[in-house]
Amino acid sequence: MVKHLRSKQTREEAIARAREMSEQALRTARQRSERLLEHLQATNERLILLREHIRDEQPKRHGAVLLELQACGPGCIGCPHPRWQRWINQASSKKGKEPTWYATRPRYPSHAARAKEVPESAREYIREATRIIQRRETVIRRLRELHTCVANLDTSYAIHSRQDDSGDDDA
Repeated sequence: MVKHLRSKQTREEAIARAREMSEQALRTARQRSERLLEHLQATNERLILLREHIRDEQPKRHGAVLLELQACGPGCIGCPHPRWQRWINQASSKKGKEPTWYATRPRYPSHAARAKEVPESAREYIREATRIIQRRETVIRRLRELHTCVANLDTSYAIHSRQDDSGDDDA
């Protein structure tokens, strides 16, 4: 009889310990998720500031490399989407001709910023923004993976609950 009580008590302690560890793991996951989201917000704020610095250093003129931040809509994990533009004036070499502007999307903005039209201060901002964008893409990729995982879990639970509900009707 004593042995039976001891093993029951040990099982209860094990269950209590498992619950405690589970709660601790969830707290840790929440804290890390919050830190990640705070980091992403700080990164976005820095990109907005860099966009303004780049624009202030080199207004729209021939050869200017500018950063645009585009929003696609609610629910997007990756907004704002950074896009580089290099402004070209087709009539820049033709005196007296009306300017005709168009923007290209340089694959490597740091290379495009080597042009003599881009001041050195703007080049520094462009290099920093490029580094931030690369790190930000990694974070967003991981968040999208997490988002997909959660969406799959929600779908899985919905399917199982429908199967459980239909199984109850048959019984």
